Amino acid sequence: MARAFRGVGGRSTPASHGVPAALAALVACWPLLARAAGPPPSSGPFTPPAPAPAASWRADADEADAGEPETAVPRLALRLQEELLGTLNPSGLLLDLDLALRGRLYRSTRAPFAHSLWGLGLRASSSPVFVHAGPYVELQPAAFLTLTVAYQLFAYFGVLGALHPLADCDPPLLAVDRDTRCVFAEDALGAPIPNATADWGHRASAALTLRGALGRLYAEDTLGVERWWFRADWAAGPAFDYWYNELHLLPQARDDVVVLNDAALMLEVLAGAGDARPSVLVGLDDSLGYADATRYVSHRVGPAVALWVPALGPLREVSVVLLVQWYTHDRYKVGPLPFAGLALAAASAGPVLAK
Repeated sequence: MARAFRGVGGRSTPASHGVPAALAALVACWPLLARAAGPPPSSGPFTPPAPAPAASWRADADEADAGEPETAVPRLALRLQEELLGTLNPSGLLLDLDLALRGRLYRSTRAPFAHSLWGLGLRASSSPVFVHAGPYVELQPAAFLTLTVAYQLFAYFGVLGALHPLADCDPPLLAVDRDTRCVFAEDALGAPIPNATADWGHRASAALTLRGALGRLYAEDTLGVERWWFRADWAAGPAFDYWYNELHLLPQARDDVVVLNDAALMLEVLAGAGDARPSVLVGLDDSLGYADATRYVSHRVGPAVALWVPALGPLREVSVVLLVQWYTHDRYKVGPLPFAGLALAAASAGPVLAK
């Protein structure tokens, strides 16, 4: 789902964290689908979230509805999104702030296209050991398709020596019980990580999100490609060519390309009615990460539960998501203990600059 939330940590210190993309993905998925798809005909009366009425787009509905507003997106508006994410195995914590200027691409009475929009935003993410910040551009020609391009400057805090460089990570990397190279201990209660340091680098990314609805069933898939790089004379020194990316939980080269995919299939088991009536969804989420230089694959899959409230006081699109995933493929994590994550998110109602 949108803004997949892969992983945010893995430090072997009490201040560690680790937050995967699936959670934030689920947080962002339901509000848009709820607005764009609306409830199934059998769900009874439905009042969409403020400030705009919902379009009635779904796979089993007519493309146009004479009762729909001319457009569901204001011509220009500000929006602030806040998310707090926490995980276990690895333990992690992440605060994400997103301020965006958004506007509609064009007017349309055809339901899927009433939600066309463009956006220019700034996103900042902070954890106990690193911070990411930078601009992004999003383009949504229809409710079922979103393209996002972003750049972020990231830094690992020097006070904690949070950047963990690795050596001898040339592929293939076998299971740690058969290959002692490129080992990263993620036990938050374990001994301090050796060779830890601090530095800053760059992250450039592009992501394509597809979403749809059929009755009470909602689906979303986000495919992302990212390039991460440090300068050649990075703080780890010439003895190290690799590092452990604590956002995506992947060992990768100093200059590397990462491919990510997050897919979710959710069933609405409780349909909300009115701005304060919550909706509840249950389903499955699948997270995949791949680092090119190390040919490293990490995969998790498991159930998810989401609670969504259109409006709660001054807040809009309030979400609570619980996610439990088992590692099916990961050099460090395969075993009986699952990944668990909890996400809290809300949007503040910003001013409509132009209707």
